[in-house]
Amino acid sequence: MASMNRWWIVVPLTVGLMVAACSDDDGAASPAPESASVAPVATVEAQSDPTAAAEPTGGGSAAGILLLGDEEIAVGRLLCFFEEQPRAGLGGVYTHTAQAQGTNASGQPVLLDLSRARSEDGTVGDDILVDIGAPGSEEAVGLQATGPEGLVQFGEASASAADVAMTDFGDESATLSFDLSCG
Repeated sequence: MASMNRWWIVVPLTVGLMVAACSDDDGAASPAPESASVAPVATVEAQSDPTAAAEPTGGGSAAGILLLGDEEIAVGRLLCFFEEQPRAGLGGVYTHTAQAQGTNASGQPVLLDLSRARSEDGTVGDDILVDIGAPGSEEAVGLQATGPEGLVQFGEASASAADVAMTDFGDESATLSFDLSCG
């Protein structure tokens, strides 16, 4: 029975140490472990304040502009991770992931989330998500586009798309275009 009690202490302690090892004191995420087969193209620290991402900081520059419908939205650095990583619970692997944050003309935070995944059967597809507004708020809108590989053009350190039809599967829809460099 004593070894059973130790198990309940060791597992949470181990998980807690793993979580602590994945972040710095400033709350920034650490890069995933390096794979021997593929190296990450670019990784940078995440911004904790969505409104701060639109303004260059520390000598860096804004990643660029999202054109969502007829609105131009300045976004901060495009955070890229172009290394295979498991798709938890979905099978297969992500081969490319990238995120950028900005603020629209209404002062609402905007999050761009890009991914390319290869499923276990070898099918490759791209996903684009754009979240507008505070997460979980009634005013928040989430737009999505899913398609085959090539919906997003991933370069060695960039991502772009042109006139992608985004929808929330309801009344909201808009086209999205961007050409951003990882930074």
